[in-house]
Amino acid sequence: MSHLSTLPLLEVLRAPPGWRTDRAILSTYSADPAVLVATLLALSGCDDDAGSGSKVALARALNELKGRVAFLLQRGRVAAPRKTPRILALLDRFIREVPWDEGKSAEGQGRSWHPKLALVRRVAEGDSSIPAQWRFWIGSRNFTRDTSWDIGLSLESISTGSSRGQILPGVDKVAARLADQAGVAEGWRPLVTEVAGVEWNVPRGLTVREVTLMLPGDLHRDLPSAPTGLTRVFAVAPFLDGQTVKKLGSWQAEKPTLLSTLPELGRLAAQQAKPLAPFELLALPAVSDDSQASPEEESSTAEAALESRGLHAKIIWAEHSGGATLWLGSPNLTARGWRQNAEAFVVLDVARREREHAKDLYEGIEAFRNIARPVPPEELANVAPEDAVEEALETAHRQVAARLSGCQRRLPSGEIALESTGPPHPDDGQIALEVARLGGAFVTWPRGATTLVFPRLENAPASDLLVLRVTLSERGLVWTQLVPFDPPHPEQRDMSVLREYLGAKGFLQWIRNVLDDAAEDGGLGAWDEDTSDRIGKGYSIRALNIDFPTLEQVLRAWLRNPDRLKTVDNILRAASSQPRAPDDDEASLKHLDAFVRSWKILSANLIEGRGRGS
Repeated sequence: MSHLSTLPLLEVLRAPPGWRTDRAILSTYSADPAVLVATLLALSGCDDDAGSGSKVALARALNELKGRVAFLLQRGRVAAPRKTPRILALLDRFIREVPWDEGKSAEGQGRSWHPKLALVRRVAEGDSSIPAQWRFWIGSRNFTRDTSWDIGLSLESISTGSSRGQILPGVDKVAARLADQAGVAEGWRPLVTEVAGVEWNVPRGLTVREVTLMLPGDLHRDLPSAPTGLTRVFAVAPFLDGQTVKKLGSWQAEKPTLLSTLPELGRLAAQQAKPLAPFELLALPAVSDDSQASPEEESSTAEAALESRGLHAKIIWAEHSGGATLWLGSPNLTARGWRQNAEAFVVLDVARREREHAKDLYEGIEAFRNIARPVPPEELANVAPEDAVEEALETAHRQVAARLSGCQRRLPSGEIALESTGPPHPDDGQIALEVARLGGAFVTWPRGATTLVFPRLENAPASDLLVLRVTLSERGLVWTQLVPFDPPHPEQRDMSVLREYLGAKGFLQWIRNVLDDAAEDGGLGAWDEDTSDRIGKGYSIRALNIDFPTLEQVLRAWLRNPDRLKTVDNILRAASSQPRAPDDDEASLKHLDAFVRSWKILSANLIEGRGRGS
């Protein structure tokens, strides 16, 4: 199955019934914690129709995908969570930040980790003889709540016995570069070899010429050259620079068309070199006020402001004597995009003889073009200038994100110290810097200091994720950033958080769901729902509808898929020493204790006995 559309990304990533995600690397510039949770739920096949899931479903996803899934993104570009349930502490097992300095410095121009792509390997449940299934997605969408216009390409590997598909030139190099950047190169080495030979189901009429992940320092990277016999160009990008746009305008087409945002078009229109002169200029209709955040809300990141412009797609569509070519991916029409940042794109060709088979693509490009409106030159003269405070806060954000490099340490007093290799403060002395642990209050970081000690936060899980805020003129910009603990978290940290998050009844429901491969939540609610809120509305923890795991379910799971028993065994072994949760009731605790005692006997006979007899 293949798609070239703006389908929701979760639909692309969702594991189908009978399959589980074995490995995945997902790359983005920025991310929202809630979207990362939704992605993990989809990858585990445990999400619901609303792109969310239950507490039990999230516990399964976090446990099953840990060590298998990595989110790779630019340092300092995780949004601050709108809610801070304790479970978000465990996202530090999945996030990998690329510690590049985005701003200009004495060392040269800034650079960003900017690719938007996903590479997912799935394996069949309980049958290792079935070949793995691969899913590849590339586009311009970040892992955020943004609803701006985007475009992407998703491809799925063909099944055994299907008609011959296409090899994706360069996908193995992309996989190797992603794995190396995420620090998982060793585990991905055999998979890089495997994906090089995978055949993909590409829509008829399209040929994938190349898949490319450009890194800073790569030689000969630049805006593509014009195809021979060019007749038409349609370019889309929310960010522009005069040099790159002027180069695109030199392509010999009748009247090239450029679709961008009004602020960018207005900025380039004022340049003396007149880079926009060759183009027909288009902009999308104004975004509805209903889709914007209220002015009282503190901006979670500057990315939120950028994406609210309503356009995030980046493509170059060229029709020429040989047919048509589409460049689709993450680079904006800027020198930074094509020469400095890490960026990813795919090149698709349509031969002239295949135009009829690719008519959906032609029609889709034309429909997108027709949604936009012409921009008269006089309108660009009245474009509002950039907000000075917002610009100052974003500069401070980039500086702090780049300068905060160090670790968190547990002090003998029980407090946690944040240590940076140098003062992380922004250059602008009027901008204050504050830091908070997840779920904690902000603490001001005095200028010039390299260490900040947080007050004790009772019952709060330790996490590498911290929330940072810069403020100026009573306005703030807040984001989340990784600062690892030294020494790293022990494995029991994760199970301790899950045990308290679920409670005894939720823990038993989790085990039951693993045995049955079911999705019931037992009434515990959505993953980010506060159980105490439900109690206040007349619910009782003791009244939640939990069907406890039974001996019959254990035996059925042993017959269908013995690996599920190993999963349950690992869960119970890891959780055996964890303290009770605040919401636990005595009846549930007794049931959990009884199940643990029974399990020791069952596992000795079913799991260990099966191993001796094999």
